[in-house]
Amino acid sequence: MTGTPYDVYDALHRRAPVLWNPAAASWMVFGYRDVTSALRDPAFSSAARLADMQHEFAQTLSARRARSAAEVFGQQLEMSDPPAHSRIRGALRPQFHAAGVAAPALIREAMEGLPTLIPSTDPIDLMTAFAIPLPQQIVLATLGIPPAGRADFAGRVELFLRHLSDPTISGSHALEKLREHLATADGGIIGNLTDQLAPISDDELLANAILIVSAGHRTTSNLIGNLLYLLLQHRDVVELLLADLALVPRVVEEALRLESPLQTLQRVATRQTILGGVTIRKCDSVTLVLGAANRDPATYDQCHNFDPRRQPNRHLAFGYGPHFCLGAELARLQAIAVVEHLLPLLPSMRLRSAVWNPQTAARGLVHLIVDYSP
Repeated sequence: MTGTPYDVYDALHRRAPVLWNPAAASWMVFGYRDVTSALRDPAFSSAARLADMQHEFAQTLSARRARSAAEVFGQQLEMSDPPAHSRIRGALRPQFHAAGVAAPALIREAMEGLPTLIPSTDPIDLMTAFAIPLPQQIVLATLGIPPAGRADFAGRVELFLRHLSDPTISGSHALEKLREHLATADGGIIGNLTDQLAPISDDELLANAILIVSAGHRTTSNLIGNLLYLLLQHRDVVELLLADLALVPRVVEEALRLESPLQTLQRVATRQTILGGVTIRKCDSVTLVLGAANRDPATYDQCHNFDPRRQPNRHLAFGYGPHFCLGAELARLQAIAVVEHLLPLLPSMRLRSAVWNPQTAARGLVHLIVDYSP
């Protein structure tokens, strides 16, 4: 979206918490209560989306290549249901916990390699300087990819994703190279799972490494960029943080609520059910609008205000229920580190321009240009 979607969400909140969107052929769920209900209800399936995904891939790729690509996505946590989801998540959960424990040291090291900002007449892009490179370094280190192979690994993931819309790119070659990288993993999530002979296959490990790099990097970059954008527009919040650093984690949570990096999640109904007072039929598509639920006036007082002291703040930016994001703590720690690093400089920065990614499922910046002249 180039503008904000929130005026649209407000209008739809006033109509109903659940509405049929004929253009998308999907039920749109806006209300906080109904989104949380759907996220914990097994009647709304992630895995059932796979057939539609394969059909979408087949618009560009051959039937064989579309099927192969869909098989990779079908082994990801994001696209699976129990019992496969429970097994894979059970294998990954302790590794993410260990990664969270090790993350502060990794983040400090990565921050030291990011540019030192000095006053200049040239504008600075906070996305390319901080919000994009930091999460990429952290996610690859967390996986256990050796430093020498991290740039190529990230590039191969990007090639695999690009091949879905560009038949001239070989997705199978990208996967082959990614397997070679995974074989060199030293510790981290991949190395530990390999050493422990965890109940997860090599193909599932590869599929979820792609998910962790692509989704984990993108959403954390969006979080950091969105948070800095909000702080640049709310000088009063910056002053509060300068006076009390203990508020930084709360400000991160409020940014997650107010500018959710992930705006929507897709599900398919596996049986007829009632949601928000409407009948959802078996096989109906359902779009859970996290960005609208996080600004539901029935749940949040002054829902559009950036309130650093908001309590409680049970936002849905990381999902809810069985699919709650395993990398949530890693994302939070990175956002806190960037804010604490840039906080003394923010009073001397002025927002010049913000270019938003046009995607509707996500909410993030491509560029965040500032002038920095104390």
